Amino acid sequence: MRALKREDDFRSHDPFLVKVLRGREFEAVDFALSLSQEGYPVGLLVQGDEVDEWDFLQRASELRRFEFVNFAGSLRGSNLASIRGTRFLRIVGRKIAVDFSDFQSLEVLHYQWSRECSGIEHANRLMEAHFYELGASGNSKTLSLPARLGFLSLFNFHHDEIAFLHPMDDLSELVVERARNLRRLPPLDGLRRLEMKNCGRDRFDYSSIGSGVESVEIDACAPISSWNFVGSPSLKRLVIWNNRIPPIDAATAEVLARLQVVDFHANNVVDS
Repeated sequence: MRALKREDDFRSHDPFLVKVLRGREFEAVDFALSLSQEGYPVGLLVQGDEVDEWDFLQRASELRRFEFVNFAGSLRGSNLASIRGTRFLRIVGRKIAVDFSDFQSLEVLHYQWSRECSGIEHANRLMEAHFYELGASGNSKTLSLPARLGFLSLFNFHHDEIAFLHPMDDLSELVVERARNLRRLPPLDGLRRLEMKNCGRDRFDYSSIGSGVESVEIDACAPISSWNFVGSPSLKRLVIWNNRIPPIDAATAEVLARLQVVDFHANNVVDS
């Protein structure tokens, strides 16, 4: 990807994002389109509630990246119809209902979960999904996602379990952060990388970590009462930070010695 240096009024934290300014919405779109025609993979950023008219999105249909962050409450899912060809979509900071069934080119999604959303399972090219506040305010407990999804991140997850409507055999990476009610993981035969931070309270069933997982990161989660979960021959990398752990006996030490990476930091060893 070619470097892009900019000195324009529409700069943001990312040189490949054009920030939309109130009263200059169409100007921002035209500038983004000109950069796109030069071969730069630019997108539009709407940040803050100053922008509250959405007609400019109709002109932006050729762009493939859109980010809406802490946006005005006037935005509706119907306003996104003209950008359904996007490959990257971020909608965070406010909940809106979106029907994703027509987003057939969508590959990466960041979404502040709304219980009124629909059609995510029909976004057939979706490979990476980041969901925020799932389970708050009575949101659905069962996720219906595209079967080919490879990466899933759950932030501020409120349920006690992660439930999928269909098998997720292609899901190879799972990141869960701030999920204090979580008790266990679902069966995920294809999972290879797991990252958990602030998950569980007094207990979590670490034996629910699948035998095919190669990398496990645990940070400030429920106490670990047994090392049984590290016995899988697939495990190559184990990172445990800021956790209560049991003593490491000779058998466990031998297992850990065979791993490629073992990183323990600021843990509290507690006898069971």
